[in-house]
Amino acid sequence: MSVADELKKLAELRDSGVLSDEEFAEQKARLLAGDVAEAGDDKASDTASSIEEPVVSSQRAVEDDERGQAPAWAYVLLILVAAFGVFVGGLMTHHHDVMSYDPNAQEGQLIGCAADEGVNCDVVNTSSYSEVMGIPIATLAIPVYLLVLILSVIGLMKKRREPLTLILALGVGMSLYSVFLFYISKVELQNLCTWCVRNYIASFAVLGIALIAGAWRDRVVPMALVKASVLLLVGATLLAMGGERMYRQSLIGDQPKELSKQADAAKLSSSDEGGVLEPRSFKSFAVDRRGREIVYGTVKIGPGNRWRGNPKAEVVVIEYADLECPICRNAAVHFDRLYAAYGDRVLFVYKHFPINRRCNSHVRRSKHNYACIAAKASECAGDQGHFWHYLETTFRNQHNLGARSLRSHAKALGLDMKKFNQCLRKRGTPDGVKNDTDELGGLEKMRKSTPKVLINGELYTGGLSAEGLAREIERRLGTDEGQAAFLAEAFGGGDNAPSEIPQDLSEMQSIEYGDLKFQIDRFEAGRDDDGKAVTGKRVIPSTGVTWHGAKEACEAAGKRLCRAEEWFAACQGAAPKDDNGNGRIFDDRIEGSLYPYGDVHRPGRCWDGHKRNAYRPVYTGEHPACVSRDGVYDLTGNMAEWVGDTPGKAVLMGGFYEDRRPSCLTYDPNWGPSQSSIYTGFRCCSGGEGK
Repeated sequence: MSVADELKKLAELRDSGVLSDEEFAEQKARLLAGDVAEAGDDKASDTASSIEEPVVSSQRAVEDDERGQAPAWAYVLLILVAAFGVFVGGLMTHHHDVMSYDPNAQEGQLIGCAADEGVNCDVVNTSSYSEVMGIPIATLAIPVYLLVLILSVIGLMKKRREPLTLILALGVGMSLYSVFLFYISKVELQNLCTWCVRNYIASFAVLGIALIAGAWRDRVVPMALVKASVLLLVGATLLAMGGERMYRQSLIGDQPKELSKQADAAKLSSSDEGGVLEPRSFKSFAVDRRGREIVYGTVKIGPGNRWRGNPKAEVVVIEYADLECPICRNAAVHFDRLYAAYGDRVLFVYKHFPINRRCNSHVRRSKHNYACIAAKASECAGDQGHFWHYLETTFRNQHNLGARSLRSHAKALGLDMKKFNQCLRKRGTPDGVKNDTDELGGLEKMRKSTPKVLINGELYTGGLSAEGLAREIERRLGTDEGQAAFLAEAFGGGDNAPSEIPQDLSEMQSIEYGDLKFQIDRFEAGRDDDGKAVTGKRVIPSTGVTWHGAKEACEAAGKRLCRAEEWFAACQGAAPKDDNGNGRIFDDRIEGSLYPYGDVHRPGRCWDGHKRNAYRPVYTGEHPACVSRDGVYDLTGNMAEWVGDTPGKAVLMGGFYEDRRPSCLTYDPNWGPSQSSIYTGFRCCSGGEGK
């Protein structure tokens, strides 16, 4: 047997444990000594080294390869847990934005999170702790879980352990942050969110699986994998943040921005008219599910409050609200309708509760940046006898509550601007705001949120709708249960939607608002074989139209393409004004209604919210209820309509059939005049003395 074979055999015996390291060294030396006698010291030594080194290197490679493989079960479990985490992150992002920015949102509607004592997803997921630098933490969880999922897939496919080490590091960070969030929920917010808890469990599951799989034994991770993971995490985070902002903007842009004016027509008494409100106090309480009475404290009304209705009424409805609260804005629509119907028999009192610590020490964290200055501005307007008008304007334009806009609202109402500005600049919180916040803040055990409604002191816990509130008011007025429910049904839906289009309508509708005078097609336009615009009921609207094509079609019919201000006026029922003088009309105070048919989006009135490939534009006039106060149809939804008298002013207005809640303010200036899509259409105008 050659020396090389002998050395190889010795190495195998050592590696298998038969020989110790000392025995191996001794026998190796003896073998080499015998070989030296025959071939010389240098040659024998070189031969032995050249043979032993590849043998040892080969053995080490085998050991490294065995250590590099990770259990497949670990990666499979991690993939499932990470997918669940991504789902929960998306669900809670949706819930956070809907509850924070959708005025039609109802509390306690999140599936899998029934509100109970100490459990409330609405409270936890809309608290100031639910965001980091304005981004929902649920949104930030999505890219983290996505990275865990991708690393797990890589580890499973490549059969490598290195991804497991990174997953362990992520699991440690996620688990520590989950402990912090659990503490905040339990101690600071005194409520748990069941979906949040499920996400905490998922975080600990990631950590536990990585530990059990032995990730803690590995200390070296390829730098290329680390860099790729960081880039992936940053990219996924940016995409998640962008998607959340787009969804949030869709909710903000689609919210109602005008309140009903029925109450103005009722001409009932209010604090603005100098009416006197005698001091009264009520026991504040609620009745739980078991019929037990929970007493919170005492609420008072008197000369310092903002009120309207009958000051001597036995039924008193008190609302605590925040002018930046989207749900409060929606509630204001319902209270206007109730005031118009019950103002002679019921007293309605508005009290401030801004969710901002600058003027309200009774909230844990500031949630609404402009709530304090908006409340102060409304009190300044109230000092000049215009509280309720100013409240309406502010809620209507909740998208813009900066000091400049608040002054603009006051100027539009004809207030003494010198007095208003002096009041707004005055240091400190107005007495009216401070007294209101101290009152609600002093009610023990009552959740400090808005809107909060008390009827004769009892906390109203039903659905925040005109119908639900009317039923409770009727009961307080002495109406029996059956009759109260019957009378309250009149408030259901909130409008009388037309079911058919009148016969013999003119092709165009004349509109005149001050100096703005024009005619506009009642329906969206189609094109005949010659390319001329045709319009009327049951016409197939043209699709795939460019701005140039729309302009040519209108001119061929002896008309012209509508200007943006004309289209907007026909939709909102009022002439738009460029209040800030920047040449744009979409960032100013709303003069009319946000939707063609009124104040609040009504599902089904227009052809919108159909985001499926199977849906397409419908015939004109298919939705008789989608009509403006001037008798113009389908201004929102169905087709996005080209407007603008020059290519530089080309804009698509009104949204289209896929948009969730297209409004008069829905517009897209990013399409060039030569671009088109299946949903780009038009209608024509004529006349136009006003510019």
